[in-house]
Amino acid sequence: MLSPILKASSVIVRSTFLIKTTFLLSFMENLELEEVYDLELEKVIEIIKKFRAKKVVIQLPDGLKPYATQIAKKIQNSTGCNVLIWGGSCYGPCDIPELGELEIDLLFHFGHPKMEFKKLK
Repeated sequence: MLSPILKASSVIVRSTFLIKTTFLLSFMENLELEEVYDLELEKVIEIIKKFRAKKVVIQLPDGLKPYATQIAKKIQNSTGCNVLIWGGSCYGPCDIPELGELEIDLLFHFGHPKMEFKKLK
């Protein structure tokens, strides 16, 4: 059994973590998404327009999923295409979901590793 001193310090540490986390989240809510993350949305929009895509999917890691609708709206408002959000697991750029039945024009994976854009035709 822990001593009362250790229990109290544990509560203080947890409270401090909670306060810092709450402050960080409220701070980030007031920032534009692209001030926090470099999503290269202009490149995504350019590619969608170039291929005249009508239906695209965005795949996001767990850390970006809270921003999924914000990302989708920015893309949709700039291109007019239908943006679907892949809500399943995402373990990196090699984890591409099976989307054949949905007749998707393009899939965009957002993630941590820097990946170069491949030259498009």
